[in-house]
Amino acid sequence: MAWRSVKVRSALPQNFALFLGLLAVYLVTTSWNYPLHIDTHASMYPAWWFSQFGTLDLSGWSDTNPWVVETASGLRSNRLPGAILVNVPAYLIGGTSTFTVAPSAITASVVTAGAVTLMFMAMRDLVGLRIALLAALVLAFCTGTWTVSADMSWAHGPAQLGIALGLYGASRRRYALGGLGFAWAILTRPHTAAIAACVGLAESIEQRRWRPALLMGATSFLGVVGLIVYHRI
Repeated sequence: MAWRSVKVRSALPQNFALFLGLLAVYLVTTSWNYPLHIDTHASMYPAWWFSQFGTLDLSGWSDTNPWVVETASGLRSNRLPGAILVNVPAYLIGGTSTFTVAPSAITASVVTAGAVTLMFMAMRDLVGLRIALLAALVLAFCTGTWTVSADMSWAHGPAQLGIALGLYGASRRRYALGGLGFAWAILTRPHTAAIAACVGLAESIEQRRWRPALLMGATSFLGVVGLIVYHRI
């Protein structure tokens, strides 16, 4: 256990340096202004609205967006809760009385840099530092991670963060933690439940015991419950 603690502490500078480097690039290249895609607008605006008025009911909003629809309980965005709620902290901290893009742009950069860093952490003990770093950089800059997830407030970044946390938890055999990561991914993109199921079952088959699948399944199912409750509300 003492060796494990030393190993974790010695890796912290690497993790932090990678995160800061990714964040710097993402912040410089993210979209800070209009025009916005309707998908991202429908995620960002409700988050700002919630930070100002404490509700996701957009009744009184004068703008038009086909993803904002009239329901029995008012005017609502049809974007999934994870994609909206991930932006709320930034708007609570740095939002203004008028809607701006900046808080959600920062959120997209932070979330995506965090997702790639977690993937690096998950891979490092499995394949070694050099290959893990190379794989992380490929993920960060040679895929839609840079051009989509880190560019605007799409659902992709928050979902990647949840998946990365799930895989990191599995790599450390911390299955409850991994399941919570997958729960967040499910709140953002429900079909990621398939990833949680595959990872949990694969771990159980490899170890020939049910504990990994049960722990990961129970905690990731919280995402399904949260999704049902959100839609019910």
